[in-house]
Amino acid sequence: MSNMCDEWAESSIAAPLLSADDHHEYNDHDKDDGVPSRKSSVTTSPLEINEVERQPRGFPTLCLILTPIAVLLPLLFVLASLLPPPPPHAPPNLQTSTQSLSLADALEVPTAIHLGLASDVDARYIQFSTGVQGKPIVEIAKKILHRNNYINAESLQWTKLTGSTTTYSANDMCQPPANKQEPGYFVPPGYWHTVKATHLEPHSRYIYRVGLAMGQGVRWSEYFEFQTDAPLVGHDTAHYHRTLDPSSSPLLTFLALGDQGCEQQPSYDDETVDLHVRPGKAAPHDVANLITSLIDNQTISSIHHIGDLSYANGAGHLWDVYMSMIQPYASRVPIVVAVGNHEYDHTDGGDNGKDPSGVKSTDGFQPYWGDFGQDSGGECGVPLSKRFAVPENGNGVYWYSFEQPLVHTIVLSSEHNLTADSPQYNWLNQDLQAVNRTTTPWLIVEMHRPMYDKYQQQDTIAVAMEYEIEDLLYEHNVDIVLGAHFHSYLRTCDGLFRGKCNNGGPIHIIVGTGGAPLDGGSHATSPWIEKYDASHWGVGKASVLDGSLLHWEFVALGGKVEDEFLITRNRR
Repeated sequence: MSNMCDEWAESSIAAPLLSADDHHEYNDHDKDDGVPSRKSSVTTSPLEINEVERQPRGFPTLCLILTPIAVLLPLLFVLASLLPPPPPHAPPNLQTSTQSLSLADALEVPTAIHLGLASDVDARYIQFSTGVQGKPIVEIAKKILHRNNYINAESLQWTKLTGSTTTYSANDMCQPPANKQEPGYFVPPGYWHTVKATHLEPHSRYIYRVGLAMGQGVRWSEYFEFQTDAPLVGHDTAHYHRTLDPSSSPLLTFLALGDQGCEQQPSYDDETVDLHVRPGKAAPHDVANLITSLIDNQTISSIHHIGDLSYANGAGHLWDVYMSMIQPYASRVPIVVAVGNHEYDHTDGGDNGKDPSGVKSTDGFQPYWGDFGQDSGGECGVPLSKRFAVPENGNGVYWYSFEQPLVHTIVLSSEHNLTADSPQYNWLNQDLQAVNRTTTPWLIVEMHRPMYDKYQQQDTIAVAMEYEIEDLLYEHNVDIVLGAHFHSYLRTCDGLFRGKCNNGGPIHIIVGTGGAPLDGGSHATSPWIEKYDASHWGVGKASVLDGSLLHWEFVALGGKVEDEFLITRNRR
């Protein structure tokens, strides 16, 4: 570099070193971080160079700049090689900023979005959760079909609805481990919002989104859609239309399952009351994907979950995992729930108004002949009752009924007293008496524990329920009793009453195949069992063709139908 600079100096014109005072000025308005920049004001032309007063000879300015750079450059390379490489695809400042924003936004973003049925057939509950409190809002519009295409959302008539908010704390739980404020146990659930959409038109498609209003802004979810049911046409009209078109779609199709869980299934040890992971394979997400695929390919009116939903058992975070898992289908199709032993059963702490079902005793329902225990891990129904809205004609999520085209469905709690003159028995009797079998000829009862199962002789609770309500169901000609609890699929003969087939009773079906570890074991041998399957996860699918025909299927993972049956009734 020095040789090049010497040659440059000797071969070039002896250019003066121009002083700042004579030939440059500083522009105070062109500054960077307080350092003034130099703006050239040289006006001397090459022809006037000889007339300029010559300064002592020296290196050109460029050489003065290049020489230190040439010395420092190798040193910079060495230092750079010693520095750790930057993280891939992650500019540090941008990544840190993005994470901070995501954490703050996550508290406001609506999650766990799902639909529920109401007592009124033209209404739907829309529920969601947020991490912070605010005003819940739903925007909803009926989609309009014009020349076989839906018109743009911007052209629809949107309605804005508001609702209510609730939450719960560790102190609301009945006993440990659910009320332990330690890692792995109680987790603050955030705020649960419920908005009721009413006066929905039958057999129509609606689009909606949920939001949380805070101050002057609203944090909105994405858009979702759902389909309302056909009108309650009654048996005669349905039979007439089916006669005209035997290949027409069912008036109503619903799915049924129980015992689902989520990725991990904690339980507790009866002695230590500590959480542990239950062994065995499980497929709750696979079943959730199966439900979503069924909804994608046909119109499903509702999803009936017959108890044991999350298997949280006091580990609060598993409820959040579960709600996230079901959102892809529960945001599109209403979900109705029954309470199971893993939602309610407890042995302490239910007094002083803590039991949301209204039972005054400290331990819920614990008859000497039962084995109810504390399978909820102390939750005593609190998370279930806060997270799911159901029809308002009974006792919350514990017992209620609802109507859909041609079907009246009664949901009971097998975890509560069903003996004569108990509150649940009296309500059941009144509801059965009020059913209009012309409008809703099909009568279905759902409860978590079944009345008939593989272990019938040893299952004292099943025997007790037979004694308590089988005559009542027989008297009112109940068509189907759906249950779960046992992690298998089972279908009895039709007309089962007092252990005999074709005896005027209902058909009993167990669908405890929602994803929890399957029971396995040998084939059931009771004479009234027509189908038993403990090797497939899946869901039941009921397609109501008219008031006399109902097509039942057990759809396993992969979409294969492992069992199907046509239930017929003579309504004349």
